[in-house]
This record gives sequence, structure tokens and C-alpha cells, in this order.
Amino acid sequence: MSKYRESDPYTEELQGDCLDVSNLDCDDSGAVTRIYLSRYNVIPDAIQALSRLQHLHWSESEAREVPTVIATLASLTRIDMLRCLASGSLPSTISALSKLK
Repeated sequence: MSKYRESDPYTEELQGDCLDVSNLDCDDSGAVTRIYLSRYNVIPDAIQALSRLQHLHWSESEAREVPTVIATLASLTRIDMLRCLASGSLPSTISALSKLK
């Protein structure tokens, strides 16, 4: 059973893409991002996935960073992207992305 609120319209969208969010808390959006993006083999699809994920329950400061992350992802190689995703939560991913510039 998902721990997301039943009224959250984006939970359905994610589950429609076969992403198992059943064992994640609402505060685990960084983990959801990593799992979701890791399903994609090409950068454009990953950018699209992250664009959709910006509607999850992120903190206000994290949500403000999403457009920057999306823009930076557009310029990354696959290796760089995987290195960023391996860094952990969204804030540390943002930090890793900023170091790559």
C-alpha cells in the first residue's frame, strides 16, 4: 500500500509508469527521482521524467532547484548523470551537478 496521500494525482501517474513507490515515504522524493531516472537509458527521457517528478512532495527549496537540475541534465553525459544520481538525495544531486559545471 502506498504511503502517498490517496488524493495525490501524481501517485497514479508514477504507478502508471510501473514505478514501485509502495515502500517510500513522501519525504523520499530524492529516492523516487533516482529510481525513476535510472529506468531511462537516454538523457532526454530522463529530463522528461524529472520534469514530471517536480510535482512530488519536495521541500520548497528543493522544488525551486528542479528547473536548474533539468537544465543541467540536458548538458550531461550518461556517465556524469549516473555519477550525480549515485550521490544520494536531491540536494546532494544538485550539489554534484553544480560541481560538474
